[in-house]
Amino acid sequence: MSSLPAPPDLATELAQMRARFDAIVSNTPGLVYQFERQADGAVSFPYLSDGCQALLGLTPAALHAAPGRFLELILPEDRDSYQDAMQASASALWSWNWEGRIWVDAWKDVKWINLRATPRRIDGVGGDEFLSEVIDAFLGDAPALIATLRRSLEEQSNEELRRAAHTLKSNGATLGAAAFAELCRDLEQRAKAGELDGASELVERIEHEYAPLEGALAALRSESPA
Repeated sequence: MSSLPAPPDLATELAQMRARFDAIVSNTPGLVYQFERQADGAVSFPYLSDGCQALLGLTPAALHAAPGRFLELILPEDRDSYQDAMQASASALWSWNWEGRIWVDAWKDVKWINLRATPRRIDGVGGDEFLSEVIDAFLGDAPALIATLRRSLEEQSNEELRRAAHTLKSNGATLGAAAFAELCRDLEQRAKAGELDGASELVERIEHEYAPLEGALAALRSESPA
């Protein structure tokens, strides 16, 4: 068996991973945001992507400084449905999905928007913690998914193998882990086609690729405030 290449310099990998994440967000259509609502009703936007200005006509800095301006953008006749949807989502912790109209003063025009968010109860989330949440989810799920790769391969469960590989591929790609995601994509395709020759070696390569990736992500996670 050929030896595996040495992992890249950690500092370089951290910088590349952060740059990839920022690039993914900047190229995501619409606005990527984090919304926080306190018990007293006060709201804030700890994270706003650069799509803020294109969608709302406001810079991220302007909305950070005055988060109440978002509600002011919503047409008066649509504000009750916005507030009701927000309250229902916060109370039941189910997906927040609201569609309504805003007035974009920069263009003197009305625009329809669709707002979607997945709520969770958290304490004091800051802007950098948006990335931390993504990393935490990946690191929390990956070990069990990788174990599933090995078990489903031994049991010849192609569909379970495909699903686990697909999830790892998607999550890895979201974080910019291109080499890891490509290995998982290859395994997913083999499982889908029922062609498992060499699949065991692929699983081993995924396991080896994950080890330095886990360390790099954990280090990047520790850079964010707790």
